[in-house]
Amino acid sequence: MIRSVVFVAVLAASSGMLFAQADPFGAGSDPFGGGASPAPVNPFGGGGSEPANPFGGGGGTPANPFGGGGGGAPAPTTLPDSTLAVPTAPANSSYPPEPPPNDLLLVSIAELKPTTPSQLLRAVFSLVNYGAPTEAKRYLARLTDAKPDDATLIALQKEFTSGPFFALSRNPRMQPEGSQFADRVLSLATKALQEPDHLKTLVAQLQDADIVTRSRALAGLENAGPPAIVPMIAALADPDRVPEHRNIAIALVQMKGLSEEPLIAALEAKDPYLRTQAARVLGAMKSQRAAPYLMGPATVASYPEPLRQAAHRALVRILGAAPNPDTAERYLLARATSYFQGETPDVIGADGAIEVWRWDEDQQQAVPVRYPAADASLALASKLARDLHNLAPDNQEYRRIYLLSALEVEKRTQSFDQPLSQGHGGAFEEAAAAGTSAVENLLHHALLGHRTGAALGAIEVLAEIGDEQLLVSTNGEPRTLAQAMRHGDSRVRAAAASAIMRIAPTRDFPGSSDLLGVLTRAVRSTGRRRALIGYPRLRVAQTFAAHLEHSGFDSDFAVTGRSLLAQAFREPDFQLILISDAIDQPELRSVVQQLRRDPRTARIPIGIMCRVINLPQLQRFAEEDPLTLAFPQPFEVDSLAHDAYELTALSGRDWISADERLEQGRQALAHLNTLLESPQRYPFFNLLAVEDGLIAALKSPAYTEAAAKGLGLLATPRAQHALVDAASENGAHPADRKAAAEAFQVAVQRRGLQLTSAQLQSQYDRYEQSRTLPVETQEILGFILDVMESPSRAAADAPSPASLPQGG
Repeated sequence: MIRSVVFVAVLAASSGMLFAQADPFGAGSDPFGGGASPAPVNPFGGGGSEPANPFGGGGGTPANPFGGGGGGAPAPTTLPDSTLAVPTAPANSSYPPEPPPNDLLLVSIAELKPTTPSQLLRAVFSLVNYGAPTEAKRYLARLTDAKPDDATLIALQKEFTSGPFFALSRNPRMQPEGSQFADRVLSLATKALQEPDHLKTLVAQLQDADIVTRSRALAGLENAGPPAIVPMIAALADPDRVPEHRNIAIALVQMKGLSEEPLIAALEAKDPYLRTQAARVLGAMKSQRAAPYLMGPATVASYPEPLRQAAHRALVRILGAAPNPDTAERYLLARATSYFQGETPDVIGADGAIEVWRWDEDQQQAVPVRYPAADASLALASKLARDLHNLAPDNQEYRRIYLLSALEVEKRTQSFDQPLSQGHGGAFEEAAAAGTSAVENLLHHALLGHRTGAALGAIEVLAEIGDEQLLVSTNGEPRTLAQAMRHGDSRVRAAAASAIMRIAPTRDFPGSSDLLGVLTRAVRSTGRRRALIGYPRLRVAQTFAAHLEHSGFDSDFAVTGRSLLAQAFREPDFQLILISDAIDQPELRSVVQQLRRDPRTARIPIGIMCRVINLPQLQRFAEEDPLTLAFPQPFEVDSLAHDAYELTALSGRDWISADERLEQGRQALAHLNTLLESPQRYPFFNLLAVEDGLIAALKSPAYTEAAAKGLGLLATPRAQHALVDAASENGAHPADRKAAAEAFQVAVQRRGLQLTSAQLQSQYDRYEQSRTLPVETQEILGFILDVMESPSRAAADAPSPASLPQGG
């Protein structure tokens, strides 16, 4: 009995106790002030220079709304652990010897015969606190061997609270078992704490008449972390829950570390009631971070009066005074411009990212978004520029800053190869509402400023709202959309070409020749990662190519500058160009300058391989271009792999994946086939210029069927010969061979048989040599002969495509 009393005494000595405290909500005025007067007033009501305590009681320091005394240090906002806060010994300390087996406490615990999870864990905590980790591990092993389920472990956390588990996880004498068990419990508890239904229950308990219940609810919400803010803001936004708003607002103020950024994000919401409530709470917590985002709500005349008053009062609370519209306009312009130009808004994380909270209108909640530093700057520029634009809606510069930043950050967030979201009042709708002329102006500035995302977004909008007038020029120069087909980013070129195809021009326009150039270049892509090596000695270039294979590149070679330029301008898949400083015809600098002037190669990283004597001057030359590096000529695989990695990293978002390049090719083929199907509608295009591109695309499995269709429509002698060769290729996929054969039939029907006598004889020879080949090959070759002979037959005797074997 005595030993049991000792054990209980040890437990009680380290247990926390809760004491009844006065109701902090008492009778009092609205903590956010009242009245309709727009004049600055104390946001918590009351007069005098010092704000009245919103929680009741006197003195300048507000009382803790969930218990605790006023004045002095603020009371903690979480409950103390109720059992056994286990001290953690420093890792480098010398530990006292563990108690002997006949120690009174050890024997007392053994006589109690703990068996339930709760009893076993209480024994573990007591023994750890007593300095007997070996014995504690024995009881912990019994607990883990029992394999308690998740519900049991969650119940243990609720019983003992989190403190002892954190301590157990950090105690070096209890490792590794202590951290393994404690981390699992804490992980499960956190997941349970963040269950939406559980959080809603805690929010409801903030209204409970009992101070302990309210305090526990607040502690539970704080322990749940950021997810707890979601139901709290949702309740604050509900006009039907007005009686709950005061306590929820006070809790949000107490949880400033968690709630401040989501509340700032709520200022972006479309619901003016929610924005008003968010402004009131931010004012109550004196949020310095919120001040820039309250400027607009406080001064924009078109915003609802309650929102303007709430924001005005919040700024008075935060800054001591609220700005007038002119001051707000100057401030917003300065900050928005600064962020737009790249000022870093906050501390950058180890991963190079910054967390910015944004309001998600679809989910109706604030969500954290981790942006690269440059994107975070644009996100904040967009938020501030929106208020700036609303403050002076007729100012075109303000609208441009807003829409450029909004389009750029949305495209970066969604990915450049994905279309803008529509239907939720985002950047797409905002830009479309500005009209065609304004969006064309946006595109102009995006192209000048090398803002690829904004350019892509503006082109998407123009494709939706524009018409042929976007291409009509009064001075003979290409309009902005046509100019975009000469941009250095292939995405922008492809998007502009697609937009023009959607507009479907009916007459020639300045820059029309660029359309076929963009489309035919895109269909040459095979999706492979390719490097172009310029070196005057072919054998050395081949060695470099073998080394680059280890980095995943296929390589092409050029021994003169002229040959290198021709290949670079023709092929779309080069993602890396390596040039020796010994290259000539023309020499190195001229080659690099020509590559940079041409939009097809303007954004391909260039590596200059230097002899030691030339390295300093060529490094200075390379410093003038952010996509060019000069380095000593590499001789080892690892050295070249490192150089290739550094070069490709320069591309950043300009790096285009194989899938994206192939998709550009597919879209380009679809556009070319549209033109070829109705050549009479597009007489101003020289459609014969697409022949080489279609023949090249026919050899790519990703494009064969679409390219065959285009060649069949083109029906030139070379197109017919290419189709016959593709259909006769024994190793090709049956479906591709069938598509080529059918396209050959279309070509003959459109323009007659265009093959030479030698080509006809070659085809007969192929058929004769196919007797030992599979039946489907014989049928395809026979079909081709039938098509070749069909011009001399009656039209009724022409073979049907149904006679071809079906491709697998």
